[in-house]
Amino acid sequence: MDKYTETFETWNRNAGLYADKFMELHLYDDTYDAFMASLPIKDARILELGCGPGNITRYLCAQNPELKIEAIDIAANMIALAQTFNQAAHFQVMDVRDIRRHWSKSTFNGIVMGFCLPYLDEPDMLQLLRDAYDLLTPEGVLYFSFVPGDYDDSGLLTGSSGDRVHFYYYQTADLVTVLKQLSFELINMGSKAYINNDESIATHTIIIARKA
Repeated sequence: MDKYTETFETWNRNAGLYADKFMELHLYDDTYDAFMASLPIKDARILELGCGPGNITRYLCAQNPELKIEAIDIAANMIALAQTFNQAAHFQVMDVRDIRRHWSKSTFNGIVMGFCLPYLDEPDMLQLLRDAYDLLTPEGVLYFSFVPGDYDDSGLLTGSSGDRVHFYYYQTADLVTVLKQLSFELINMGSKAYINNDESIATHTIIIARKA
């Protein structure tokens, strides 16, 4: 079993647990508001990558019903839940590494990646940021979140269910450098203190950038 297959199967088995934990979590709502405020048009076409049970899409649709949202996740059980929570958006099972083969360039006004990057190794993470740039329209907006840290500390994490995922850390400065190299303009950057299951506190960083 390769590293991605194990992670994908963990998400599929634990879709319900994930939904129970995050559907009503409002810690990041102000960052979603900042993303929407940065969009070039009100009826923007949005792509959410690694959407899980659709918690971010549900919030976006509730705040602005004019948004046209498409969302993907590798886990079929996540997509099934997302469809029940969101009637207005379109969902499909897809690997985020395949988006460049599915959509044309300059298709979306906004792309959202809520904690998607931490499940990709560095080469795939860099490719996904390149793909996101290509799929965005001029002035399109990218939102993503991650857990800052040293890449060398990346590895297997075991959840309360005993299932494992491969988790990758990235330094904020390194990601900002990549964005600038891709000709993104940094709009907003901030952090949230997230309380883990063991009561430890993790730093979650959110970046919003515009395609120049």
